[in-house]
Amino acid sequence: LAQDPKFDAKTLRVEDAGAYHQIFPGESGKAILSVLEADARSEGVLPTVLTETLRTSIAESIEDYRQDHKPAVLTRNALYALGSTVTLMVLVYGVFWGFRRLDGFLERRVKRRMQNLEAQSKRIVRGEQLWGLLHGALRMLRALVVVFLIYGFANFALSLFPQTRYAAHTLFQLVLGPLGRMVDGVIDFIPDLVFLAVLFFITRYGLKLARSLFSAIDNKRLQF
Repeated sequence: LAQDPKFDAKTLRVEDAGAYHQIFPGESGKAILSVLEADARSEGVLPTVLTETLRTSIAESIEDYRQDHKPAVLTRNALYALGSTVTLMVLVYGVFWGFRRLDGFLERRVKRRMQNLEAQSKRIVRGEQLWGLLHGALRMLRALVVVFLIYGFANFALSLFPQTRYAAHTLFQLVLGPLGRMVDGVIDFIPDLVFLAVLFFITRYGLKLARSLFSAIDNKRLQF
């Protein structure tokens, strides 16, 4: 129906067939949807209300489909995608440039202090190892920022076009799903974390009390 330019979405009509309601595309044609009494009961509304809601939703979907497939809209979205591509390239270049400057600054300032720390600790602390860890952490952070930018661009560009909008939704859920489960896991772990914290403080002060008790016995300040 959406691909038929002659069809007017406003002509969608609802017909009561007794045991069920149907939605027709105008005065003639086959019913495109039937709503049973069980459908209405599962939604907790009257059949007429559910059928009218679905009719409105179908009409809006038809109009949205036609709007998204207009040549002017597709051209505008293509320009948006091109602009976002240029923006992505500039941002990625800026990230590499900024992290390169940050790496040089840290190498001049922090690496020297790490070498001094190595000398003061009689080579127990290895300055090169600490600098290697910091350098690796910076490279990992840079990679994460670049991946985040590329992901954001891909999700935005795919969502511009109706042919790829489902792929954008899938890509969004692919990342959001694990993040949501991680957040839920952290929230579920909070009671256990509180229990561990309470246990830690009880054990800590219990050990302090025991240490004081046995110290008093050892110093003859307490006798049984």
